[in-house]
Amino acid sequence: MVMSTLEELYVQGKEEGKKEGKEEGKEEGKKEGKEEGEVNRGIKDVLRILNLRFKRVPQSISRAVNLYKDPIALDSLLEHAATCKTLTEFEQDLAHR
Repeated sequence: MVMSTLEELYVQGKEEGKKEGKEEGKEEGKKEGKEEGEVNRGIKDVLRILNLRFKRVPQSISRAVNLYKDPIALDSLLEHAATCKTLTEFEQDLAHR
């Protein structure tokens, strides 16, 4: 069976669309993976600073910090973890965010 020019163009366009979709999906996946890695690193850093400064971090604070998914908010939280005077001060600030 011989394909018409229109059918050939349709098949060609479909294949190009699949290829572009795969490439876009890969790029989106890389971006999401990078963001997730930044968030996980930010959470880990906040908890590490608190552990170094106060020796023991209550589970309630660990759970609350683990809820953060915004790298910018985690940076702010990291700064506060490094500068707060007490763990209670950190916890109170965390409750008001």
